[in-house]
Amino acid sequence: MELGHTGMDRPIRVPTVRASSVSVLVALTLVGGSASASASSYAPFAPEVSGLRFESCVELTGSNVEGLECGMLEVPLSTGDPGAGTVHLAVSRMRATDPGARRGVLVVNPGGPGNTGLEYAATKGEKLPEEVRAAYDIIGFDPRGVAHSTVSRPDRQPPAPIDCGPMGGLFDRPVPSTGRLTALPVLAATARDCATEVGPDAAEFGTDRVADDIDAIRRALGEERISMLGVSYGTLIADRYARRYGAHVDRFVLDSVVGPGPDGRDDWHAFGVRQAEALLDQRNSMFGWWARHARHFGLGEDSAAVRRSYDAVRALSPSHGIGPDEFDRAVYRALGRTERWQPLGEALARARRDGDLAALAPVVPEVDDERRNAEAANRTVVCADATRPLSVPEVLAGHQRLERIDPQPILTGIEADVCAFWPIAALADPPSPPRSEVAPRLLMVAGAQDPVTPVADAERRHRQWEGSGMITATDTWSHGVFASQKISCVDDAVAEFLLGGASSDRVCTGTGLPEKP
Repeated sequence: MELGHTGMDRPIRVPTVRASSVSVLVALTLVGGSASASASSYAPFAPEVSGLRFESCVELTGSNVEGLECGMLEVPLSTGDPGAGTVHLAVSRMRATDPGARRGVLVVNPGGPGNTGLEYAATKGEKLPEEVRAAYDIIGFDPRGVAHSTVSRPDRQPPAPIDCGPMGGLFDRPVPSTGRLTALPVLAATARDCATEVGPDAAEFGTDRVADDIDAIRRALGEERISMLGVSYGTLIADRYARRYGAHVDRFVLDSVVGPGPDGRDDWHAFGVRQAEALLDQRNSMFGWWARHARHFGLGEDSAAVRRSYDAVRALSPSHGIGPDEFDRAVYRALGRTERWQPLGEALARARRDGDLAALAPVVPEVDDERRNAEAANRTVVCADATRPLSVPEVLAGHQRLERIDPQPILTGIEADVCAFWPIAALADPPSPPRSEVAPRLLMVAGAQDPVTPVADAERRHRQWEGSGMITATDTWSHGVFASQKISCVDDAVAEFLLGGASSDRVCTGTGLPEKP
């Protein structure tokens, strides 16, 4: 689910980590063994820790974001095998702006899986209400195996992020066009590449392990409780932490919720299909918006005419490394945030006029080290989270279901298709049930028309955590709501909750679609 980043909140691009950074910035080592004194019955894994020392981020990231401090924390790769390897967690901090009003720490995560979060402490921190910034140290981190949170193993040195190699040709330009059946060999090759590169420890990168890492950060900071703002996939991390470490939850905000299906289970493949259905509705909304501004875009006077222009551009011969797969990725990315509709529409208009897909280059995601790592980490996490096997017939049934709705669905976000071919050694344990005493410390936030994390997911998660609060923003079509869309009703309510107010249910009105390009 690459749309975890919410538009303007996207962290600053960072260079590939240098091996020397780890040795310079490692400030402590976790020692496996007995649980710490503060560990509760919620905590399945709590080795002793020391303090975490923060320094300038220059050595780790190569950039110097004002006020952002960075440090490294070592945790075991495997909770059951101390000799399997070490994760070097990259952690960041923006200090509370008013030490006298400091309430604690607010851990932030922008989503993913596979997205870097180290500098999100700064980029998101800048957008938080002033009273929240005054009260909290903002803590960011790269999840294990992502960007600067590298992994070292006895047989693999130096430390490195997750890498799945060629991923079945995912990074070829253009990616060979894949229909429903021809996609299967590509998925099989991707699974094979990941199994070869990531190795037998792939299960150690699941969301439960990320939650364990957050608790290691908590203990290293010396905090009895933490607060958290998780966006998109970050909401699943927050959910798992609250289930595993409920005694250490202060205030948790789950914004744009990756939630359970109608059957109550968390399942990445089923979620991907639900998301793909919502994206079709969103695409129709985008077609209508382009049609209402036909004089600007020139794609058609009504939605049907715009659709014909869209299909004609997608059918153009590949050019300059851009073909149908790259086209779909550009559309997938744009559907998550309405501010991306204009540049995509303008690019489509140029491609239609010129008869050349090269015009889409500005809106097609780049292939670079960050993207390669993010895609590899994404597949590794979603398959590590699997609590049941996924069959090839289920993969095909999901595609067929979408094709019955629209002959040209957007399949880009169903990354869990690959899990049907993944050599999963052991399935993940189902999550522990929600704790009633923790629920009032959780607040869900959802956009009613968000296609990336459909609002029904948030409603189901809200019901699971009986006693939690939920804010629903109507008339909003973008992914990521709090401190992102400038909806004062939402921002004020979430700030009140983070500062100690009770969670509650309320409805806020969003800003609607852009008036004009």
